[in-house]
Amino acid sequence: MKKREKPRMKARAPKTPYKIIVRKDGEWWMAYAPRLVGAVSQGRTAAEARRNCESAIRDMLEIYRGRGQKPVHRSLGKSGK
Repeated sequence: MKKREKPRMKARAPKTPYKIIVRKDGEWWMAYAPRLVGAVSQGRTAAEARRNCESAIRDMLEIYRGRGQKPVHRSLGKSGK
């Protein structure tokens, strides 16, 4: 008789230090990090758009680190928008 294998949990990537805004745009969802220039992504669901944006942010930060550069931040002013 075979032993039952325990279901494997998916490894979750660490959260990013940036606030992510997710909005519906037609049939797609759009996600972006207002403080980080160029951090924009999309997905068929809000969750997918957020995951894609988190992945894009991690990739961007890794590239900046590899080049010895700091990320380009956008000033949000007092309102934070």
